[in-house]
Amino acid sequence: MLFAGIAWALLQTGCWVSGPSDSGPKPPDDSGRETAVQYTAPAVSEVVISPTSAYTNDTLTASATVVDADGDSLTVTYDWYVDSTLAQSGTSATLSGAAAFDKDEVVGVSVTADDGTESASASSSPLIISNSAPTAPVVFIVPEEPEADIDDLICLIDTDSTDDDGDSITYSIEWDVDGTIWTGGTSTTHEANDTIARGDIGGEEWTCTVTPHDGDEDGTPGTTSVTIATDVDDDGYPAHEDCDDTDARLFPYDSDGDGSEDACGWRDSDGGFYHGCALDSSGNPVCWGLGGSGSVSAAPSGSFVAIGTGAKHNCVIDTTGSIQCWGLNDFGQSNAPSGTFVAISSLLWHNCAVDSTGSIQCWGYDGSTEEWGCIAEAFGDPPPGSFTDVSTGFCHTCALNSSGGIECWGQDAGGQVSDAPSGTFVAVESAAFTTCAIDLSGTIECWGGVDSYGEISDAPTGTGYTDVSGGEGHHCAINPTQGIECWGRDNYNEVNQTPTTGTFTDLEAGGYHTCAIDTSGGITCWGYIHGTSGAP
Repeated sequence: MLFAGIAWALLQTGCWVSGPSDSGPKPPDDSGRETAVQYTAPAVSEVVISPTSAYTNDTLTASATVVDADGDSLTVTYDWYVDSTLAQSGTSATLSGAAAFDKDEVVGVSVTADDGTESASASSSPLIISNSAPTAPVVFIVPEEPEADIDDLICLIDTDSTDDDGDSITYSIEWDVDGTIWTGGTSTTHEANDTIARGDIGGEEWTCTVTPHDGDEDGTPGTTSVTIATDVDDDGYPAHEDCDDTDARLFPYDSDGDGSEDACGWRDSDGGFYHGCALDSSGNPVCWGLGGSGSVSAAPSGSFVAIGTGAKHNCVIDTTGSIQCWGLNDFGQSNAPSGTFVAISSLLWHNCAVDSTGSIQCWGYDGSTEEWGCIAEAFGDPPPGSFTDVSTGFCHTCALNSSGGIECWGQDAGGQVSDAPSGTFVAVESAAFTTCAIDLSGTIECWGGVDSYGEISDAPTGTGYTDVSGGEGHHCAINPTQGIECWGRDNYNEVNQTPTTGTFTDLEAGGYHTCAIDTSGGITCWGYIHGTSGAP
């Protein structure tokens, strides 16, 4: 009975163990039973992030080897981690750096494959995001056609570097001369070491290299070069003494009409209220018009490098940087300060000048009484800081600081001070109650006054303007083709007699007139006759 019970149990379970004899009960026939298939879970391996060197704005892509032996349909998902924090989860195999990570952060990805029954995962090696170096700045040197012993060289940044990481960028400037690094002196106009003094330059090629830094590494440098003009036509005479040199910035002229050029060029010019003055190639002041008080007739002798003209007085800077003034002195406008100066501006009865340290000094009429619409005490003191140029109006003054910004002070009845624009500029010129400036692209921007004659609203648009000047209600500018455009007040033909032909390199407006120097060396004046008569 015991054996029979065991046999029944084995039969019920489908198992049978045969004994030594084939007699007795037989095992069941299982030839019709189905065989079970073994299940296999998916597998994930070889998870890799590309590119293997990545930067802030890169897009990362994950790849992996995903296998399912059963051929099941799989759902593959990607969990992206930045510094161990989940940054993105889903079916996207990519991660945008612009949105998800920055330099020095660690990125990893976990890839999961799911067949609906089970899942498997694998992770990448960590990837450290590298620093993005700054891009190269766009740089240029002014002037574009420099002359030995006349021009300083200034290296300017036209387009700043960019940094994908958002790092602050600083710049270092290096000069070389004919391929050799310059180890001599430099000074600062906008950026450290961006200026080479005129006394250091000769007939060489000068190259300025501006390298951006983001605190971690240097970016691609920007470079530009100029060649210093000396004896352009190789006849033994330097360009600034040689009338035959074909330099458009030189202005040979024949003042006595004898057919022979009697000077090689004008160094500087300025427009007074009823008169004008210029410095000839030797630096001698030449004045014309109705100045009065000896402002036209009593010019000093000597060699000068800059001139400013007021109502009935003038001031010049000599080759040592000292200032001399002559003419009317009822407000002390002809009492020149001592010191060394690099730029000067005069209008009506006062003057301002930039000294060799970049500070501004002003003298003459100070607004202590009401004159010509100037409110008493309107002038104020010049701002502190470092400046490269200054320009005086009737009751206000504006200056260009060492960063290319504009700062104005004085009477603000028409926004002459408060409406000064922001940005980087290369020139600023104050008129009677308005001011115009030229930015790095050559665009003109004007402000102040009441715009009675369109002196603000009618300013030309576009880029490439190289010079601008204004008088008592009108402005003129040299356009990209070296032609002249004027706008504003036209009571004395200040606008409608503007030259329509010719090419010009310099212009200065007076009260109701303007004079310009053309590329042939001639001086052309138009507007009120008292400011134009007797021009050379």
